[in-house]
Amino acid sequence: MTTLIDTRRPPRLSAGDLVSDAGSVDIPSPVEVDLFGPAPLVGIALLGAWVTAGLLTAVVLSRQGHDLRSTGALGFVFGPLFIPFARELRRDEEQAKPVLVAPGRTKGGPVDVLINLRCPPAGAASVLPVLELLGPRLGRVTLVRVLDFESMKDDEERASAELELSCASLFLGDYEPSLLLLPGHPLQAPQEHAAAEGFDAVIVVGGSRRAALRRRPRPADAGDPEPPVLVVADAAHLERRA
Repeated sequence: MTTLIDTRRPPRLSAGDLVSDAGSVDIPSPVEVDLFGPAPLVGIALLGAWVTAGLLTAVVLSRQGHDLRSTGALGFVFGPLFIPFARELRRDEEQAKPVLVAPGRTKGGPVDVLINLRCPPAGAASVLPVLELLGPRLGRVTLVRVLDFESMKDDEERASAELELSCASLFLGDYEPSLLLLPGHPLQAPQEHAAAEGFDAVIVVGGSRRAALRRRPRPADAGDPEPPVLVVADAAHLERRA
């Protein structure tokens, strides 16, 4: 019995054959998706408004003496829901009180000076020429370091600031300043404390001159006017840069 095997290659199909074979087959058309349609834009706008409301609230709190890093993170996550919590933080500010680290000793003169240290401890030596100019007219000398309201509640942050004040007092020689931690804004808190405690001048060591001289408007019934502010550059920092 003989078996015949067809060894011929299968016929090739041309493009015309495919088209003709498709005939009545319905091919679904591609679905068009508009990535920039109205629905995604509305979602993006709502997300932007959500984040913006929270971050703006955090910025307002930072100008009142709160930590922008922690409040900014909360504002980014909770958005406008952070506003009621911010109001609670503002009410809690009254419970934050200055912390006296060391009492110091007065020189007996009529001019009381508060020194706002906004630089490393060695920068306190930059104030010595000013204190020497006052001579026997010098009275109380108080050296302050300002912490935001959140850091004042942190034992480690407060201990670090107390250590910096103690080191800075060593650069003031025989003046023996009292050492004080203040909660609040790094510029406004010392000025407000100086006005409330009857200081005659505030010396800012380090920081920006323009920022140090910027003052918020005070109401007419705010009590004693804020004392004049003298800005002194951190001499140790300038020497290192030179």
